Amino acid sequence: MTAKNKRDLALAVKFVVLGVFLVLVMFPFVWMLLTSLKGSQGEIYAFPVKYLPNPVSFVNYVEMLWKGSFARYMLNSLICSSIFSTLLPAAGSLFGVYCDFGQLRDQPLPFPA
Repeated sequence: MTAKNKRDLALAVKFVVLGVFLVLVMFPFVWMLLTSLKGSQGEIYAFPVKYLPNPVSFVNYVEMLWKGSFARYMLNSLICSSIFSTLLPAAGSLFGVYCDFGQLRDQPLPFPA
């Protein structure tokens, strides 16, 4: 086997492994999407499992948007993500400055470096 064939075989194995990993990672998301398009509880919990919804129903999305508190949930998520994406980098920066000044003054840090 030549060096080029070994490289091609290694590349093919790498792509097969990545493809299997992709299927394993994507399966739950595809399952959630297909389940959300099923109209009734009976169709969701049917045995044997029906993988594709028949017929496709958007009633779950309508209930989520109009009967639930979806707008409130989105606002809560926006508030939390805004606060934490602002405060955590600021806290990390302050800690970095503290560590840096401690080293510049030849003082030991309060933790092992």
